[in-house]
Amino acid sequence: MNIDGIIDAVDYLENQDKRDYDAYEALPYKFDTCTFNVEDAKRQMIFSCLDCKVGICYSCSISCEHYKHELIEVGYKKEFDCECGSLKNDKDFNCTLFDKKGIDYELENTKGRNFNGEFCFCDGNPLSDGDDKMVQCTLGHSCNEDWFHLGCLNLGKYRLEEDDFDEFICSDCYNTYKNMFDEIFNKYDKMAKLLLIKITTLQPEYELKPALLLKENYSKLFQYILNKEKQSQHSSLETFLNKIVYHDLVNPYKLYEPPKEEFTSIIKVDSTNYIADEDTYSKNETDIMRIAVEEKKLDVEKFNVFKEGLKTFLTGFAKNKDVVKKEDIEYFFKNLQSESVETAVDSNDLSTFSNPESELEELESD
Repeated sequence: MNIDGIIDAVDYLENQDKRDYDAYEALPYKFDTCTFNVEDAKRQMIFSCLDCKVGICYSCSISCEHYKHELIEVGYKKEFDCECGSLKNDKDFNCTLFDKKGIDYELENTKGRNFNGEFCFCDGNPLSDGDDKMVQCTLGHSCNEDWFHLGCLNLGKYRLEEDDFDEFICSDCYNTYKNMFDEIFNKYDKMAKLLLIKITTLQPEYELKPALLLKENYSKLFQYILNKEKQSQHSSLETFLNKIVYHDLVNPYKLYEPPKEEFTSIIKVDSTNYIADEDTYSKNETDIMRIAVEEKKLDVEKFNVFKEGLKTFLTGFAKNKDVVKKEDIEYFFKNLQSESVETAVDSNDLSTFSNPESELEELESD
C-alpha cells in the first residue's frame, strides 16, 4: 500500500540506515584498544604506515594519526607488536590508545617486503591473467608471511582450485625445512598424502620450485606425528614440530579480531506497532483500521477520512524516528471521540469527522 508521507519518511530512514550499515560493514570492529598489551593478539591484522614506517594494529590505523597517512594492509602477522607511538616510529607522537613512551620494552618485530607494498614473487605481475586473488604463506619463516597470487601457484597443472586446500607453504619456507618435510612423507606417507599436497610453483623465468598445500585439519596430522615422535629418542621431527613450527602447523595461533561493534538501527522496532517498511506499514495500518471498524469506533463511510487522519498521525512518528506504541494508538482513538480530534491527527481538514459518539450509537443500533 503506497501511503504518501509515511512511506517517504520511512524510506528516508531506511536509506540512512543502509548507509550506516554499509559503514559498519567496512569497519565492523571496535577501534578503541591498541593491541600492544592484548595477550590474545598472537596473530592479528597488521597495517603498514608508509609515512611513519611502522606496523600498526587495526585500531591504531583508525584512531591514531595514521588514518591521515598512506596505509597498506599487510594481512595477519604472528607475534607482531603494534609499533604505533613506539621508539621505532619515525613520527614524534604518542599512540592515542596506549601510551608506550614510559615503558621499557624491546620490539622484536620482523618485517618483510609486504610492509613496502610488495607481494608475491611475480613483483606485481601475476603470471595468470585476471587472477589477482592471493593466499598467504602460513609458515612464513623465510618469506615473512608473504602473499602469493593463486595464478602464480601453477594450480592448473594439478587441477586444483582455491577450495581444495586450507593453507599454503611457499617455496622458500618449504626449502628451508625440506629435510623435515621429506622425512614426514617418508615415515608417514599414507597419512601425509591425505592432507598434504606437493606442488611446484611457476616462478619468474619459468623456474619451478616445490611448495606445499595443506588441506583442512592438517594440524591434526602434525599433532599425531608429534605425539608419535615424542616416543622416540633424539627425534629431529619432534624438535621440528614441538620447537620450531608448533604455533604454525601443530597448534596454530588463532586469528585475533577486535570485539565487534553492535550495529544499532536508527529505525526502532516495537513489537506492538511500528512502521519499519512498506509491508510492515501496510500490515500495521490495516490492523489498526480493522480494529477501528470492528470496535465500531467510526462509520465505515468515514473510513477514508479516518485513513488520511491516521496517515498524518503516523507520519509525525516516522519523521521523528519515534516508536509508535500501543498507548499512542489509544490516545489517537480517544481524541477521535473528543472535540480535540485535530490534535490527534494534526490536520486542518477534518471537518468530515462528525461526532464519533453519535456515529457509534448509530452503528450499535443497526
